[in-house]
Amino acid sequence: MQPAHWDPVPYARRLVTTTTGSPVFTGVWAERHWLNVPGPFYGANTDTMEFGRAAAPRHVAWTAGSVRDWWRDRERVRERALAAAAEREAEDAAQGHRDFVAPIDDGLEAYLRGYLFRLDQRREPRPDEPLPRL
Repeated sequence: MQPAHWDPVPYARRLVTTTTGSPVFTGVWAERHWLNVPGPFYGANTDTMEFGRAAAPRHVAWTAGSVRDWWRDRERVRERALAAAAEREAEDAAQGHRDFVAPIDDGLEAYLRGYLFRLDQRREPRPDEPLPRL
């Protein structure tokens, strides 16, 4: 069974032990980009939806309140990503923007509810446990 959300701990430990020459986990929460999807990590003001997945090292955790705030404003994020895809239609980058929107439309709600559970309970939910509302 797939966990309710992605557990960052193994990735973060590997990143810290294998990265050389550049600081890791140095983002500033107040500088997070409004387009960043809530999760165990955030991208400061660098996420363009084109390279965010590759530039993930400078991140920190969200709170339940900030996750809910982001979800309430998700249509703004979605519209921005689709507009960026339309502007770059002739470029490969357009697909990155469309890929960013796909989970917002299908699957992100369940993921975020699992993430809220983890934020509150500090563990994965059991299959029979209800997940919090967004």
